[in-house]
Amino acid sequence: IELNLDTKLGVLYNGNILFKSQNYHITGEKIKRLGEDTYHLDKASITTCDACPPEWSFTGRDVSIKLGDRIKARDVAFHIKGVPVLYSPYFWTPITRERQTGFLFPVLGHSTTKGFRIKQGFFWAIADNRDLTLYLDYYSKRGIGQALHYRYLESPKTDGDLFVFHIRDSQLNKNFLKVKALHNQELPYDASGYLNLQMVNERDFYREYGLTLEERLGKYLESNLHVSRPFSGGRVYFLSQYRQSLEGSSEEIPQSLPELGFVLNTTRLGPGSFNFNITGNNFWREEGQRGQRLDINPNFYMNFGRTITFSQRIGLRGTLYALNEPDASPSRSLFESQSILSTKLSKRYTPFLHIIEPSIEYSYILPSVDPEYLPGFDSKDFISKTSLVSYSLTNRFAGNEREALIRFSNGYNLLDVARPFTPILAEAALLSRNLQLKINTTYDIYEKTITETTASATLRSEKSFISVGKAYRNSIPMNLYSLEAGLDSRILNLYSRLWYDVKGEELRELNIKATYKSQCWAVGVSFTRRPQDYQFLISIELKGIGSIQNINRWF
Repeated sequence: IELNLDTKLGVLYNGNILFKSQNYHITGEKIKRLGEDTYHLDKASITTCDACPPEWSFTGRDVSIKLGDRIKARDVAFHIKGVPVLYSPYFWTPITRERQTGFLFPVLGHSTTKGFRIKQGFFWAIADNRDLTLYLDYYSKRGIGQALHYRYLESPKTDGDLFVFHIRDSQLNKNFLKVKALHNQELPYDASGYLNLQMVNERDFYREYGLTLEERLGKYLESNLHVSRPFSGGRVYFLSQYRQSLEGSSEEIPQSLPELGFVLNTTRLGPGSFNFNITGNNFWREEGQRGQRLDINPNFYMNFGRTITFSQRIGLRGTLYALNEPDASPSRSLFESQSILSTKLSKRYTPFLHIIEPSIEYSYILPSVDPEYLPGFDSKDFISKTSLVSYSLTNRFAGNEREALIRFSNGYNLLDVARPFTPILAEAALLSRNLQLKINTTYDIYEKTITETTASATLRSEKSFISVGKAYRNSIPMNLYSLEAGLDSRILNLYSRLWYDVKGEELRELNIKATYKSQCWAVGVSFTRRPQDYQFLISIELKGIGSIQNINRWF
């Protein structure tokens, strides 16, 4: 060791430096200390592995180290267990726990429809509360995609997230563009707002570049701009909604641009309670009828009894329209009544509590105008005459950290002479710390068939779970089975999901994701199988050098 006691500068021969913040081990024949936080080595070995020999390391020359900032070197070779496998003329990496600007580790993959893939990202730490990630996404059969992901946090109630992806698809000879944004804004006078934007330029975007089965099966994208201001007992709001069809043209979809609303929350009024809503909408679309609508809806509530409870709601609705085709101003008045008679019976047994809840409900709606004479902008225009008796029987069981539910419900339509009974709905659930069972099914007594079923069973432990499910609908038709499982341990993370289409007798989608973590490195792999495609992704992390990419998402 050569050390100047006054300046604290000097040379360490055949030494080893350990930077604890990121566990950097730096070994060299001659280590020069040039300043309080600056070092230089003619030749050096760099790793974050504790093992000897290290599982991976970089060797290079002209190595410069600045504490709390970075390491850079020239003529760098990457070694695995002491064997050189890669070479780079230049090397740079941050050595700080804080976010640092720099290149991310690339993600490699292959797809039958898109070919070989390499995704390279660059992370820019703009400020403590802002960052930007830029991506180049190369597909050998499709072209080069570009993406940006911008995040910001201006205050606890003002933040946002912007993502943009574009690719010129050389195989399909067209551009694909996706924009997704979320912004939350704190406003003066206790007001607040948010923007949720989702748009694509081609309706088959998710069929070609969708990440999940849910995205590829979606029918609409919806964007919202919402601003609200609460007051004592209610709120006023501004809402704009735009829906984009993923199945056909969006030109005939009525868009609410905008909606203004006044909401008076439920408040006491004599022996009952009262609430009040006013909405004004401007409906616009490229083709078809446009217009404005004013809707006023007061509701009155009454509750009687304790052992046997009777609840009554009386609602009035007045609706005015100003339409452009034809130039007319129709109106509608509507009377609503909902009466519910219910009770609750319970008995305590040694291991559990049993609760029985019978209920009967009568709903009556009398509009002054049939829905076919209204413009049909949204669900408020489709309220039709109703006279329906509904009844249900619910059994609940609770005890020993377990809960169970069994419910049967049905309805009788007084306006339907031919088929007055609605489908029977049966629901059952068993909930405990480690086991969850749920099933809902409807049965048509006239067709003598099950029309819809959703079921799931999930078994959980502290670090793993497995779940099976079923989704059946006779009207579409749809008959899907799902299997999902996961494991989260100290060194291994596994996740898998499978969708099987019984109707089509094919595997709709299979996802398998795995991450293996060692002391100083990790590797993640992802495999996706679809009817006409399979995809494989791999990402590597060297602790202290780069982060493993989120293989649950492609963009």
